[in-house]
Amino acid sequence: MVRVAIGLVLLFSALLATACNTADDDLPVPLRPDGRCNEDLVDALRRGDAPRVRALVARHVQVTCSERPPSVGYAVRPSTPLELAVATGQPELVRMLIAAGAKPDHHEFEAIYQAVRSRRIDLVKLLLDSGARADAPSGTPLLREAILQHDPAIAALLLERGAKANQRWFSELQPGGDAYDPATLMDCLITPLMEAAARGETQLVMLLLRAGADRNQIDCKGRSAADYARSRNHSAIGDMLSHCENRTSSAARPRTARAEASAPHARRRRAPHRRATAKALHSY
Repeated sequence: MVRVAIGLVLLFSALLATACNTADDDLPVPLRPDGRCNEDLVDALRRGDAPRVRALVARHVQVTCSERPPSVGYAVRPSTPLELAVATGQPELVRMLIAAGAKPDHHEFEAIYQAVRSRRIDLVKLLLDSGARADAPSGTPLLREAILQHDPAIAALLLERGAKANQRWFSELQPGGDAYDPATLMDCLITPLMEAAARGETQLVMLLLRAGADRNQIDCKGRSAADYARSRNHSAIGDMLSHCENRTSSAARPRTARAEASAPHARRRRAPHRRATAKALHSY
């Protein structure tokens, strides 16, 4: 009897413990008063533990939190759940967090920036489809990062989704770019075409030209994209851009010449009409 009683007590204790654990797993995850992320969520995301993340999301864990202090606008390490999910490279985690309320807009700029930097076009497209901006107004321009990563496919996607081919940005390649003098930097920002030409990215140069990049734009020192290419020993790109400039500028001259050459014929065609008019007036 004693053994039976002990067995019943142990069985009851095990059932009670299971019930308590199940009840805890069903309760909503409490919010941290400091606004930082739930530690279990951060750990699960860093491990890429999709089942654990799914369980926490089902308990309404906060997904719009941040490990980044409010005074810091840029973080070297991923600091929001969405950034952590992008860092794992798992689209499933990214979709899970977006469905739970994470918003990949300009407040989550670092998430899509990391996707571009890691050359994950699938994640870039997923974030753009979910509300991220291709021309995010803060941080490093996404188009520039695509150029730095030598990725024409991502650059083409960004241009298709609204990135501007003629925007200007800071670069260490611009005049005074290595001095970090704010008074000089803001006056000497360069274009995507200048950046791509200077880095010898022929495919990106052609892509930008097709997207409407203006090859005639110059920096504060009067240098064009062709000049930037030649200054970095990419003479083939420089010659190509110069040839395009010359062909574009000369295209208008034949039309002008033709127009001037056709003017006498036009005057001769109008002459009979003037003579007929003068004759009518004389007879009147």
